[in-house]
Amino acid sequence: MLTRTIRPRLPLLLTALLAPLAALADTPPATQGEGALQLIGETARISVGYARGGHFQGELMGVLHEGSDSAWLGEGWFSQSAGGLQLSYHRSVNDEVRKYFIALDQNQKHDRKLTVGTGLEQADWFGNLYLSHGLSGKRLLEQASISTVTEQAGNVAGRPYLDTVTTTTTTKLFERAYEYGLGLRVGHYFADNGLRITSGFDYEWGRQDARQSSLSVAAEKFFIGTPHSIALQLEHSRKTGAAEIKRNDNRAVLSYRYSFGKPNSQPERLYRMVAETRPVAAPKVIPARTEHKLVKTTASMRSDAFFLLGSTTLTDVARSELDKVAALLKNGGREGNIHIVGHTCDLGSDAVNMKLSIKRAEAVREYLLANGAVPADVVVLEGKGEREPKYPAEAATREKNRRVELEFVSVLEKDEEITVPAQTLLAEEAPLSYRREVVEQEPVWLRLALRTPATHKRTVDVYRSKEETRTESRSRSWTNRAPQAVADSYDVLAGSTTAFAVLGNDVDPDSGDTLKLVSVSAPSQGQVSLDGNRLVYQAPAAFNGEVAFSYTVEDSHGATATGNVTVRIGAGQSGPNRAPQAGNDNATTGRNQPVDIAVLANDSDADGDALTLTVATPAHGSAQVQGNQVRYTPATDFVGEDSFSYTVSDGRGGQTSATVRVLVLSSANAAPMARDDSYSVSGVFPRFIAVMENDSDPDGDTTDIVSLTQPVGGSGTVSISGKNIYFVPAHTFLQDTFTYTISDGKGGLSTATVTLIDP
Repeated sequence: MLTRTIRPRLPLLLTALLAPLAALADTPPATQGEGALQLIGETARISVGYARGGHFQGELMGVLHEGSDSAWLGEGWFSQSAGGLQLSYHRSVNDEVRKYFIALDQNQKHDRKLTVGTGLEQADWFGNLYLSHGLSGKRLLEQASISTVTEQAGNVAGRPYLDTVTTTTTTKLFERAYEYGLGLRVGHYFADNGLRITSGFDYEWGRQDARQSSLSVAAEKFFIGTPHSIALQLEHSRKTGAAEIKRNDNRAVLSYRYSFGKPNSQPERLYRMVAETRPVAAPKVIPARTEHKLVKTTASMRSDAFFLLGSTTLTDVARSELDKVAALLKNGGREGNIHIVGHTCDLGSDAVNMKLSIKRAEAVREYLLANGAVPADVVVLEGKGEREPKYPAEAATREKNRRVELEFVSVLEKDEEITVPAQTLLAEEAPLSYRREVVEQEPVWLRLALRTPATHKRTVDVYRSKEETRTESRSRSWTNRAPQAVADSYDVLAGSTTAFAVLGNDVDPDSGDTLKLVSVSAPSQGQVSLDGNRLVYQAPAAFNGEVAFSYTVEDSHGATATGNVTVRIGAGQSGPNRAPQAGNDNATTGRNQPVDIAVLANDSDADGDALTLTVATPAHGSAQVQGNQVRYTPATDFVGEDSFSYTVSDGRGGQTSATVRVLVLSSANAAPMARDDSYSVSGVFPRFIAVMENDSDPDGDTTDIVSLTQPVGGSGTVSISGKNIYFVPAHTFLQDTFTYTISDGKGGLSTATVTLIDP
């Protein structure tokens, strides 16, 4: 009996697809990512922050140019009127990224500083060092002055004086940015947590030993796979310096940041799908032959949909294909085990996909067992998850990878001899398949380092400095000395009236003082009266003998002296006639303005004779006798000094001459105007009184206080201090007064009264 034995081996490929058009897509994607996402830095970022103290700040950062091993970055920030700019250049050298930057920052008061620095970043740490220099000058904050008044006594040529010395100390307080600064930043990026921590130290210094030390820490949390991150920066600083008020400061800024531009993360592993074909053998010619042959046949099944996404339930199409396989197993012989392998697509985790692939293989086994196609002990199950994809993992072809492969050997025995004719075996069409190839990526930390700028202390802090200046002013008041009244004696006739020029021999030790008669005592015989600066004595008609009385003379500052006068009264002329005494005179007038000069005011006759007056002609004007005065009229437009002489005669042959000098000014001087004042003062604390604020001079001349009197009620003492009067109280009081006199420096004087009230 001729027996033909056929032993076919039939592999079964079960593939499940999601989309019916997936079979049309044969082109794999360029790359595929796998594993956790990792941060590679931002190419553009905008942030908004809230700073301690209640103000907001914004920030914009971007990569200006980026290459494989270098990058240019720009940054800008602003908060109210403060802000700054930073330009950075980063370059990769060996296993590190070197960083260089320059920054210009400004505070709200427009103080500026320039910062330059360099840094280094490696896989495990980063750091940078920088120097800063203040660009702004000092700014005046406030100014205060304190004045102290002291008195110094002395004398010049025997004349005592008292200087009032006012010392004014002016203190100015300035503010300016620190001239120099040194900063350091170090930190670490915790990739597992997406957290970048930076710590820093800054030391800044300026003039007058001004110093500031600052400690800072910054943390930024990245939500990897999203454009969002948040940052918190804390800083504590301490200042030293003689002018500082607030020495400690704490700052905090909380920011939200949003990145845009290129992606800021990449997958842990990157693959690409590579198409490949197996080589095809050349056509083979087999000659005709007779042989006994055992034929092994391998069959495979394909279907458009076996399993849906995440499912282990057989589809109707899959059941139909498995029914054909079951019929083949029942009707034919079988050799060896049945191998069933389950697969999944790349969606889902590895652990889930592995379990899912095994359950799909079990579903095929249970279906075959239920149909009685195979015994349970010959089925071998295996699950491979997503590890052996047949097609690219993209939307168009991904569902083909959700499949189950089934393979077994079926044996049909028939003993026969067959004649095999000669045949030529053509090469099969080369099958096309894909494999995953790992794409090499640069280290994640490298791109992150190239895109992350080095940080520095942006705040432009300032320090305070003080400058003190002292100025001293003096006002001198001469101590007034009392005049000296020299005793006088006269001979007169009984019943006569005689004028005595008693001031003719009186003197004042202080040059410039003028004397005047202020009082005269009553004589024992006769009568005496004041007539300007003369005493007029009327002798009794029936008396012969000596009469004595006194008079009081006063200088320009109120000092007085008493002189004695002795009058010898005779019945007739007693002795020879004595010539009168004439004193020189001075006068001042303005251009083209006449002036009356009382030339006899300082003349006298010892015999009491009446005097007559004659004048000579001046060189630059005219002079005329007007009663007891001389009227001088300057020549037209004459300015300068002129003089003339006059002669007095007593009518009995006695005569004397004197000279009058007249100073003609370009304009006539008008006396200043001192006005009365009233002030509320303390009976406890000293005070400067600006009495001249309401005083004036018609000619616009500069006026000064030349004298004053002490308060009449004894409430305290007053002294001249420049244009002011310095009042030192002795005790509390109700009201008191004193007077002061001002001068225009041209002979014009004016006196006013000051009323003090202690409220």
